[in-house]
Amino acid sequence: MPALYGSNWCGAWLSSTEKFHFRVGSDTIDSTQTLDPDRWYLLTAVYNSSNDEMSLYLDGEHDNTEARSIPTYYFTAPSQAKLTVGTAGENEDEYFTGMLDNIRVYNGILSETEIKGLYQRGN
Repeated sequence: MPALYGSNWCGAWLSSTEKFHFRVGSDTIDSTQTLDPDRWYLLTAVYNSSNDEMSLYLDGEHDNTEARSIPTYYFTAPSQAKLTVGTAGENEDEYFTGMLDNIRVYNGILSETEIKGLYQRGN
């Protein structure tokens, strides 16, 4: 098994193409929208381990969902995974050079209604 598949981490950062990027294990997903570096966003990433789906939301609205393509057993312990925010970890070409505010990690899956509510309460 290649070392890449043994990766046990989650991360969210701005990709080199200025898209919201989310990683679970060795799988990744990007937003369909390019982000404007001169405005604030509510960026929400959701990983549902029961169906292996990764979803992205921008300002409370669903942007993209993809099923993980690498089998679940490669992401061995989600509760013990390394979490990175604003950097791709060891890759120095994908990092965030702005401000981050109000970062939250939930012990459960937020519904689309809850995500929309977070955005509406922030405005």
